[in-house]
Amino acid sequence: MLKWLKFIGLIFLVMVLNGFTMGLIINQDYIPASGRWSIALFYLFITFLIIRLMWKSYQKKVSDKIKKLGYGWKDFGIALLLMLSLFFINMVLHFIIRKTTGQETTVNQATIASLFNNISKVSPIFFIGLNISLVVTGPIMEELVFRGFFSQYFFKDNQKWLKLLVSSSIFGLLHTFNPMEFFVYFFLGMIFYLAYARRGNIVDSISVHIINNSISTILILVAHLLGS
Repeated sequence: MLKWLKFIGLIFLVMVLNGFTMGLIINQDYIPASGRWSIALFYLFITFLIIRLMWKSYQKKVSDKIKKLGYGWKDFGIALLLMLSLFFINMVLHFIIRKTTGQETTVNQATIASLFNNISKVSPIFFIGLNISLVVTGPIMEELVFRGFFSQYFFKDNQKWLKLLVSSSIFGLLHTFNPMEFFVYFFLGMIFYLAYARRGNIVDSISVHIINNSISTILILVAHLLGS
């Protein structure tokens, strides 16, 4: 029971921190210009502090063998291959979503795109904070929670398939706004888990998650620039 409470608490913490910058942007008109930099920098400081604490806690549960694993070009190449497979899966799933719901993309991506479309009205420091959250801090925290702590709290080492199904399902449900979107995020979580399970190294899934979010963010920004 205590493990579940810890896990739920970590999920809540990550959701709050990931959504904070978006909340700042939405409500920026109510925040004095003089205080925006202080709020954003304080948010980033707290976020990186929490990531440091989470990382230290996670490392206590990891074997010395895994701690000694490096991250080289081979690992980066495998991360790119996993991203390529995810790209094709996403193409198929987004096609199905368009045909069944009429949506061009998921609600999460549409919300981010709408913020980018109004980039001229967004406070620069809030926009920087949003991108750091999307590309760096969000992926690190989500991987530590959904692949790292979750695997250690509830499963044995030989239960890899069960870990894949359950962790990807939870990840999908928490990112979903309608039933069809679940499959997009389920397969996304599955790819992240496969990256993690290859060596048991959380750095591998973090790298894939960062690459995925970086590409998505760049594509949204390019689409905005081309459309403006």
